[in-house]
Amino acid sequence: MRQVLIVILLLFITQSFASNNYRGQVLDAETNAPLIGVNIFFANTSIGTISDENGHFIIKNPNRIKTNLIFQHIGYEIVAKDLQKQKKGFLLIELKPNSVELQPVYVTAEKSWLQNYKREMQLNKFLDKFYLNKKISDKYCDVLNTEYLHFNYTKSLYEVTCDTLLIVKNEYLGYRKKIAMESFNWTKTGNHFLLKWSYFINYDKLEPKDDQQTKTWQDNREFIYKGTFRHFVKTLLEKNSFEEGFKIFECKLVPRGRLHGNRNSFDTEFEINALNKLKKSNYHCLNYSETFSVDKQADIFIIDFNLNSNYLIVEYQNRIKAFIKFETDKMYCDQYGNLMNLDHIIIGGDWQNYGIESILPMDYKLGD
Repeated sequence: MRQVLIVILLLFITQSFASNNYRGQVLDAETNAPLIGVNIFFANTSIGTISDENGHFIIKNPNRIKTNLIFQHIGYEIVAKDLQKQKKGFLLIELKPNSVELQPVYVTAEKSWLQNYKREMQLNKFLDKFYLNKKISDKYCDVLNTEYLHFNYTKSLYEVTCDTLLIVKNEYLGYRKKIAMESFNWTKTGNHFLLKWSYFINYDKLEPKDDQQTKTWQDNREFIYKGTFRHFVKTLLEKNSFEEGFKIFECKLVPRGRLHGNRNSFDTEFEINALNKLKKSNYHCLNYSETFSVDKQADIFIIDFNLNSNYLIVEYQNRIKAFIKFETDKMYCDQYGNLMNLDHIIIGGDWQNYGIESILPMDYKLGD
């Protein structure tokens, strides 16, 4: 009987370990030829690999991050594989060739000054949307291969494409980010601009020159992390949101009308002073234990909330961080606070103003 129990236990351990491993092969969709050197990584994590000479790959997800598996190769369309819908087994991935294979564009003295000037203008316009925290990006960040960026623009459309991984060195956080850009479109309708950007990041940690630099990077990552949406969700899981400095206020939307035509979708009945703090003498913060409850199923956390309204303002250390509108009555997240149903939550304020320079890996935790 004891031997039977040992066998069962070993089978359980093997299956659990295997559930974190993914094996497969990457092929050209038109020729069925194996593709060598395909970049394969879990989106927005530090987990990645490349395909071998036969197109085969093995990749592990030890932390069970709930994110897509990305396949990127020069001259091919990006594939984002949702493994939550994937049955266990061998993954056969087919990449479709791009209709036009892009080549690097080098800015040299041989080109006319006007061509160089126009490209420089478009590059600066792109980086202005790419980076939002100029204090970090201007001093610490550098895009290492801008020659692979291609710009297509008219009066109403601004589009940027990149046929390879865009490499960004971030000396503030200590990361080398490899970014697969699926789309970057900035369109103008009337007096309004709309930016749609789809991207996937793979992170490599930079090598510190000494222990002091290691500590500086850890401190900077913690500074960027604290007060973010993920930090807020993580405190809900650990039931220490108030102790961590978060306060929540329930409120109503201001009615729209012709007299309020300039008001945006996040205007509320709250008054806000010039320092972006609430004039909240007539308001009180909600009790977390009465508002949120947390349950767990397998490795997924379910946050349920009891609200009279579906609209919240969140403060962190007595400063407004975000306006949240819920279009669902539950939030689903992983152990790191990454939400899985973000499409059903509308966020305004600071939480929507993070550029590429301030985005941390999904598997980041305090102390990393």
